[in-house]
Amino acid sequence: DGKMYVRLDKIGKVGEYMFCCLLSEFFCFDCVIPKVHLQTDTNMSVYGIDTLFYSEKDNLLLFGESKVSISLANGVQLIKKSLSDYEKQLSEEYRLVLSNRMYKDKLYRFTELFGEAVETTTTIQKFINKAGITQIGIPIFIAHGTEVDNKKILDMLSNISTVSMFGIKTCLYGISLPIINKIKLVATFTKMIKEKGDYYEDEANR
Repeated sequence: DGKMYVRLDKIGKVGEYMFCCLLSEFFCFDCVIPKVHLQTDTNMSVYGIDTLFYSEKDNLLLFGESKVSISLANGVQLIKKSLSDYEKQLSEEYRLVLSNRMYKDKLYRFTELFGEAVETTTTIQKFINKAGITQIGIPIFIAHGTEVDNKKILDMLSNISTVSMFGIKTCLYGISLPIINKIKLVATFTKMIKEKGDYYEDEANR
């Protein structure tokens, strides 16, 4: 009927996109590789860490976690569950993505800065030591229900405890995004996707 819909199981991708925009535009962190590049099928989900960023200024690696939930309380619980085995997840992320030769040409500035350390190490712990990484950042993004009270939001985010990773300093960055009208949000994204799709198709057919 000419309409376009976003499947409910893909809403998390919208959250991940907003997360990446905030990290790039607000925090001025640099993206290592967009997770969408790791997809091999448009209907698949990319498991593991939700974002990979770095800060050249602070010599800081950032592995982010994104949740879209009904309430902030639910999002906090989901984040806590994810962080409970995060060190293992980071080890897997390094092995499967950062040290993967298939992605070497897609990592750009990261390869320029850390390529030598990657080439001579087999684990993230050895990489951290070789590259001189002194801290790991974990941005946490929760897009949630309509809680808008700043104090309550900060109190709930403060319940997420900092965890030690590989024996070095770990910094948590808490980002809360109240979704006042989820239907309107999804409709706006759907409209933008449709417009971009039509634009690219028109350009390709010229």
